[in-house]
Amino acid sequence: MAIHPSNFGAPPEDALISEINKKYANRVLHDVGLCICVFDLSQAGEGKVRYGDGFLWYKGEFKKIIWGKGGGAYVCFRWVDNLERNF
Repeated sequence: MAIHPSNFGAPPEDALISEINKKYANRVLHDVGLCICVFDLSQAGEGKVRYGDGFLWYKGEFKKIIWGKGGGAYVCFRWVDNLERNF
């Protein structure tokens, strides 16, 4: 997950939750359901700057509140190298 340089002044947890919500909140994930919001930021690694863009890139795990086939639930996601995997 990438954090824009304009958000470097905010606490890292708040900036990550904000970016995750921008990407997933109020969107439907195929075979998962409607993502409502971030429930919990389980863990986040240390932010690293990649060459050329100036963004801080993080690896970690988060939980989202999902409205799916079986009713309300939360699902844990892990992001690694900007690829999300549901487990």
